[in-house]
Amino acid sequence: MPSWTHGRTELAAVVENQTVTCIKVYREDPARILEDANNEAKISTGGYSTRQIEELVQNAVDAARSGGRQIEVVLTQDALYVANDGAPFSEKGVRAIMASDISSKDEAQVGRFGIGFKSVLAVSDCPRVYSESVSFGFDKSRAEAVLREAGFQSRVYPTMRTAEVLEPTAAFDADPTLARLKAWATTIVVLPLRDAEAHRLLSAQLDLFRNEFVLFSPHIVRAAIRNEDQIRFTAPRQVLGLGLSPEEIKFLLTKQPARDRVLGVTDVGGGVHRIQVNEDTADWSVARITHTPSARARAEGSYAAGREIVEAAYAVCLTDDLYDIGQFWSYFPTADATTLSGIVNAPWKLSDDRKHLLRGAFNEELLTQVLPPLVSRAFRAFQGTDRIAAVLDAMPARGDEPRSDADDIINKPVFEHLRTVPSLPDGSGRLRVASELRWLGGDTLGKNSPVSVAWLERWREAGGHLDRWVHPLVYTNRERRLKVQRLLSAPGRTETPPSGIDVWLEDLVEKGSVDECAKAIELAAWALDQSSRLTDLEAARKLASEVSTAQIVRLETGRLRAATKGRVFVKVEGEDRAGVDFVDPELVAVPGVKEGLVRLGVVLMDRSGQLRELLTRAMTVTGLREPASVWPQIWDILREIPTTRRSRSSGRISTARSRATSPSARGSRPRPADGSRQGRHSLPATSFRQTVRATETSSSILATTVTTPSSCGRSAPSRLHRRATTRCHASSGI
Repeated sequence: MPSWTHGRTELAAVVENQTVTCIKVYREDPARILEDANNEAKISTGGYSTRQIEELVQNAVDAARSGGRQIEVVLTQDALYVANDGAPFSEKGVRAIMASDISSKDEAQVGRFGIGFKSVLAVSDCPRVYSESVSFGFDKSRAEAVLREAGFQSRVYPTMRTAEVLEPTAAFDADPTLARLKAWATTIVVLPLRDAEAHRLLSAQLDLFRNEFVLFSPHIVRAAIRNEDQIRFTAPRQVLGLGLSPEEIKFLLTKQPARDRVLGVTDVGGGVHRIQVNEDTADWSVARITHTPSARARAEGSYAAGREIVEAAYAVCLTDDLYDIGQFWSYFPTADATTLSGIVNAPWKLSDDRKHLLRGAFNEELLTQVLPPLVSRAFRAFQGTDRIAAVLDAMPARGDEPRSDADDIINKPVFEHLRTVPSLPDGSGRLRVASELRWLGGDTLGKNSPVSVAWLERWREAGGHLDRWVHPLVYTNRERRLKVQRLLSAPGRTETPPSGIDVWLEDLVEKGSVDECAKAIELAAWALDQSSRLTDLEAARKLASEVSTAQIVRLETGRLRAATKGRVFVKVEGEDRAGVDFVDPELVAVPGVKEGLVRLGVVLMDRSGQLRELLTRAMTVTGLREPASVWPQIWDILREIPTTRRSRSSGRISTARSRATSPSARGSRPRPADGSRQGRHSLPATSFRQTVRATETSSSILATTVTTPSSCGRSAPSRLHRRATTRCHASSGI
């Protein structure tokens, strides 16, 4: 329990001597009276006019650095109390608070000057300090009386240059709140409130006070915030005139906190700190660094920020989307926001109202050199959580619309650093260097239409290598996909293109085993079915093309080949053919594989299969140069395959042998315009292409319509084929 000092002490003499010294200064320079009074008015009505709680908590946190562990803030209808259990007031502290622009704080402390304390004059005419070492107070009316009695005449008088030593015992007896706090605290600042308007302002301030301040004061393990006569804000008119931002007004109207908040913070390891607010908890990853500013930065930082060492930190929430729009803090929030989620904290060089970061070497050094490594360190804690993909949400946006000057400055250096370190989640939940991973991009199923979770889940179940590809949740929104693109690109270098579905499927058959190939074929057939349902025809065509080029079919030789129509076949017993690739029989025997192969265009090597193989061979350079080596066989097979036609009017099905209706069918030979004789069963290239195109239209029916150019015969009636219709209906399903 603190041992409170009563009666005369050395520090009491310091308080009285400070008042005497002040009067001597005024006698030598009477103009200082008005100057000091105006300075107090400037502080209490300017940028500090709504910072009473923050400034007092700063002082309490700094005092608690010397052996303290807790602070408490209490607001009643009549007074504000801020208590801590750290070092009591010292002589330097007394001198600083009774002067202007003087500070006794060292480099590691939050505040720098006594000016912040003077902000209390905006809400109170008689602030008081009760400390174990000394108790003293200021009073506006008394200060004016003392200076008038000393013979000074002025339009206004300063309040905080003349203090009165107080006897704490009487105050403790008269004030139950003060008596409760003194049981554990070593210093208590009390602000008797001027009026109801002061209470309204402080009630709003207290509700807006951020719990996360404890992250940047790790020595504080407990903080209590009690708004005993809390105003429940329910309409915008209730907060008029308080100088609040639209975001602050929205918070008060929609997320006003409980009247009493007890905060605790626990270091759970790995840079993660758990904040508990009453019964609720949130985990934050915090990365800190002690930085020595360069000579240039220190010189530019000058009076306000020019320190030999500075502490900087970056914190990001792991358990919720808190601060999805981030903020720059100087131990408490500034008005500058950032698209980097979380909180960026440092002793910035600030504008006079302490709301904005100023441009200059000091701040820019912290933003461009110190911050990027802190961000990547804090991001590591996302690994192993179910919010691993939220690491992308936390990264800065593209920079098209920066939220502040500082936000504009950090965008490029943060991404440049993230490209070089593990920052992109893979499928196993680990962060990896972006260039090590593959991804499918965001347009697989159409413009801004990536593969869905169903695709990725099927691929995972089929044995996809999660550690080689980006995490499935990366694809879930456009902003995440854009950030992946930024990580995979670099200034002056071509952007790494996404992998195709062919590479994605081939990932499943690393060893080329029967089981791997069976799963890959099943997924490929399913993907092909999905492509047929796409409304974006270009995406459907590209997807089908990539599926057809994926080397996922195990051959009887053990090699892997793509499911190329007319080149890869399922062998029929007794059939063999040179120059043709046959699927491994063991693979064909796996349930469902044969159907999948048919969907991919791999069929039985029966007569229909032979036709496919010959048509494919006819497309080669050799086939086009020597058609007589291929086309006689094609026509022989066509004559053997029945044609099936369905009458649209009656639904009757008739079957007839495919026959040619041109003179060539009656034995005459086609003759080209130059009069030369071609091979016995040659076919012009135009007819061939039409035949092949028609052949590829279905895996079960080959339909071809052939029209011979007039140049192939002497006259229209003597054309090779005016019209030939062929239907091939094979037992293999072709």
